Amino acid sequence: MNKRNPMYNAQEQISDPAFSFKTGSDRISLQERVKRFFSKGNLANMFSFTVLVLGVFMKFLPFIRHWFITELVFNAGLFGFAGGITNWIAIKMLFDRVPFLIGSGVIPRKFKLIRKTIKDIIINTFFDSSFLSGYVKRQAGVLVEGINVEAKIGAILNSQKFDIKA
Repeated sequence: MNKRNPMYNAQEQISDPAFSFKTGSDRISLQERVKRFFSKGNLANMFSFTVLVLGVFMKFLPFIRHWFITELVFNAGLFGFAGGITNWIAIKMLFDRVPFLIGSGVIPRKFKLIRKTIKDIIINTFFDSSFLSGYVKRQAGVLVEGINVEAKIGAILNSQKFDIKA
């Protein structure tokens, strides 16, 4: 446990819930484990693995004579599965600390620095005086074009209800 960063402790508690062996009140229900196992990423990896296995079988079946289709199915499964597994490992390494692996767990370790950097970028970019003045000018131009202000002011000034009482 990392006592310096509370975010790291929270991340440790939720990492790999389907394979954790918690006891007592921390136990995760079977329904929750199934829900987490069948996430979009896992389903995509299972589908690409199925396409890969189908492509391997198609290579060795003698009655399939269309080598182009066989190669297409095999390559789609191979590259899809390799990309999915690579992405899964990369995301896992960003949040979970792996012993003796440089760069793993970087988000929980540098959480405060990342948060400060993103805040500074947003403040300096979107709340910059030149950006805000340009944005207001563009939006005001669009609003004024949609509303004929001069005609409305003229109508109010020329109406009988507009009377200055001194």
